[in-house]
Amino acid sequence: FISIYDFANENEVFIHNPARGRKIPRKAPQTKRRPLHDYEIDLVENSEGTRMYLSALILLHTGVRRGELIPFEWTWFDLNKCVIKINQSVYQDGNRFIVQDCLKTDAGERIVRFPARMCEIIKKERLKSNSKYVCCKKDGSLHTPTSWKSAWQSYLNQLNFMYWNAEDKYSDTNKYNPKGYPKSIHITPHMFRHTYATMLYISGTELLDMLEVIPGQYRSMINEFIVPLLSIAVIATSSMNIISAALISLE
Repeated sequence: FISIYDFANENEVFIHNPARGRKIPRKAPQTKRRPLHDYEIDLVENSEGTRMYLSALILLHTGVRRGELIPFEWTWFDLNKCVIKINQSVYQDGNRFIVQDCLKTDAGERIVRFPARMCEIIKKERLKSNSKYVCCKKDGSLHTPTSWKSAWQSYLNQLNFMYWNAEDKYSDTNKYNPKGYPKSIHITPHMFRHTYATMLYISGTELLDMLEVIPGQYRSMINEFIVPLLSIAVIATSSMNIISAALISLE
């Protein structure tokens, strides 16, 4: 908010920045974010046949933001090198997304690797597509905020359906019936970034390299997070919980 008010101040929208010099109270409510649990990752990996299958895999295995996924084009994939080049994102303007070339990063453009096993999935999904966009509306056009919300909710309904079928409960229930089975899967696109960063760290990626792949407002985390993290990692037993509490600083 300070940056927003500074921008408004520079453009003479008002004279004084009311946010500068203010501090967030220690007891202020905080939003808790976490990586996906192992069973949630399994559901995503096995959700082939859903419209958001490849989109969810991209979120999971590359750590891109939702705003980078929405304008994601098939030409961004380099299947020979198993990398993607990210140089666009979207911002919301009413009920539409506007594509912009400048990203929410200092680097602007970045290269991100994805698992080689995704190549065949990408080729298969490309044959089904009628659009230049990987993640799009049914008619092939760019998502709107409303269509994205609807598509994501539909995907969560499918994951819930898969979850309860695996538990051998509610197997005769129609997945489109909102009262037919409990809503146990609550996943947001941003949670995939926490998951991706966690998996990078577990795989042995150096923290500074990790921050290059997932850029953000991370400088404040150096003193608060890195030293405690190194000691926690030695005794941690759950791969999905090692850095979940500190990944908020990556945004």
